[in-house]
Amino acid sequence: MMKNYNRLLFSTLGAAFEYYDLAIYSVFAVTIGSKFFDKSSSISNTLLVFLVYIVGYLVRPLGAWGFGYIADKKGRAFILRLNMILLFFSTLILALLPTIESIGVLATILFVGLRCVQSLAVGAEIPVSVVYIVENYPKRQGLVTSMVFCCLSIGIMMTSLVLFILNHFTSQTFIQDYGWRIGFFIGACFTFILFFLRKNIIDIPQVTNSLDKPQSENYIFIIKVIIGIALVACIAMLTTQLYMFLPAYHQMYIQSSYDVSDLLLTGSIIMAISCLIGGFISDYVSKSKMMALLILISIAVAPIFYKNMIAGTDVFACFIILSIVMGFFAPTYNVIITNFFRLEYRCRGYGIAYNLGYLVFSAGVPALTISLITATSSLLVPVYLIVFAAAVSFVGIAAASWFMKKA
Repeated sequence: MMKNYNRLLFSTLGAAFEYYDLAIYSVFAVTIGSKFFDKSSSISNTLLVFLVYIVGYLVRPLGAWGFGYIADKKGRAFILRLNMILLFFSTLILALLPTIESIGVLATILFVGLRCVQSLAVGAEIPVSVVYIVENYPKRQGLVTSMVFCCLSIGIMMTSLVLFILNHFTSQTFIQDYGWRIGFFIGACFTFILFFLRKNIIDIPQVTNSLDKPQSENYIFIIKVIIGIALVACIAMLTTQLYMFLPAYHQMYIQSSYDVSDLLLTGSIIMAISCLIGGFISDYVSKSKMMALLILISIAVAPIFYKNMIAGTDVFACFIILSIVMGFFAPTYNVIITNFFRLEYRCRGYGIAYNLGYLVFSAGVPALTISLITATSSLLVPVYLIVFAAAVSFVGIAAASWFMKKA
């Protein structure tokens, strides 16, 4: 029994690295820009750093396909270990990488290349982790899947702890010179430890027996990937609008002294807790119907939230409701997509759908929102985009249900 719990823990913890790396990268974006790009403009440097981040999003689907293919041929446990090796070496080299002052433009090239290697590995980490635990815990698929996404919050907590220690026990000069290196080095240590913790995880016999079967990737596979992207649409849009873009939206368009950071902190804690509760509930109800209900609640509450924010009235209750909804989402669409694909190409199918879903409905959404607000002068653009994504996910649920019945 203890081995089973260890298998669950070690296979889910890798998700924490994704948000830890993202948070460290964002916090030190200005400093990283000055170290690896031309120092003539701090603003353009920072934009270049985030451009590299977007490039990483473009690379992730390639990682999901490539590593997903290997996971479907060699096993999920093999990739979960390989990912940690790649992340360890790429992150460690980043921590030790000479700056543009030392080796010139080569530093920039190496920096971008290493970030792409990280993105290739990260593109497969969450999909393969989800597939692995769903296959290993068939009776509690919702609950164990929710644990993967709860681990994302561990990454945020790790970043907060690193920043707390740096701010309280070092100087600003030290942080500027070495803070980002320490952040990456701790990330490398985390992946190194996790590699050894994952050494003894194994695939279930059903997966092992399916590795030698012929893998047909016809038009049905492509259609299923498109349906998977549709299932991801709503949660990807909600995550972007309510967590990634909300601080900028509030700062740019809302004239109030309301502290958005407190709202986000409270909401993230509530979301992590509700993720586990939603996972428990989802194992006893229809996941498709549960997801449809969550989408309807999102469509109903999101307009109220944004109208209250624009009017300067209280938004706390609406935001908490939306955070609970987002927490409940995790065990629904992820399990649906995982079971949607056959064992022979499950990692590829889920990985491509998951990463393309976030690429289409998350990566460029902040820029799209700003452009549409400028063009229409309407501050309710985020609501329209959320409703659009919700409609796409509704179509995805209907299509997935039809395919499941035909199977």
